[in-house]
Amino acid sequence: DVGIDALCGIMCENLGEASVDDRTQWRKENLIVEETDNVLRQWERKLYSVYANKMSKDVGKVRNRWTLKIWDKFINDAKLIDEQFTIQISKLAYHFAKMDVVDEHKHIIRYQTMSWLEFIESLARIVQFKKMPAKERIEMVGKNDVCEYYDWLIEEGITHQEHMLREPMECDEEGAEQDPFAWQLDQLIRLIFRNLKLDGQTFSEMRPPDDASKNGGRR
Repeated sequence: DVGIDALCGIMCENLGEASVDDRTQWRKENLIVEETDNVLRQWERKLYSVYANKMSKDVGKVRNRWTLKIWDKFINDAKLIDEQFTIQISKLAYHFAKMDVVDEHKHIIRYQTMSWLEFIESLARIVQFKKMPAKERIEMVGKNDVCEYYDWLIEEGITHQEHMLREPMECDEEGAEQDPFAWQLDQLIRLIFRNLKLDGQTFSEMRPPDDASKNGGRR
């Protein structure tokens, strides 16, 4: 398997600017803004339920963390992989969300695993790499959100790619103005819970513990 660090170099060739590892600037522009924070606060308790129910029980002395193996399974269960957003690129989202600056030899578990706050950021990172159906396209077929749109696609017996080919729209063209980042993030989270439910997984709301910030709580 290609290591996470080595993967960055490979992805840079395929993703261009999207793969530039300028984490601080990206967070200022997309993550640490009011609109994104509002979306994450809306979904926080339900997302924490996903994180808590799936976190590893076998990561040494470090509590409340995800391994890359757990992340890979989550991405597959949520059915997020497609021709453009591959499993390799999903690993890049995992890597870019890492916030702990630690000695990888002395603190190998923290270096290799994901905290709660890093999990939250990793979802935002998916938006950076995965092209979601445009709001204009969703509304064009009379639907309110991405979940209704994908249900409509199933009823029509076509895929999103096939729909774009059948009904070309300027919003899907290269270089078209993107929908607001916070809106895309909200749609992604809705899609994740829709697909997990189709996979037989349901999650109630859970309040993150008060000490979550020590292991990666909300900002």
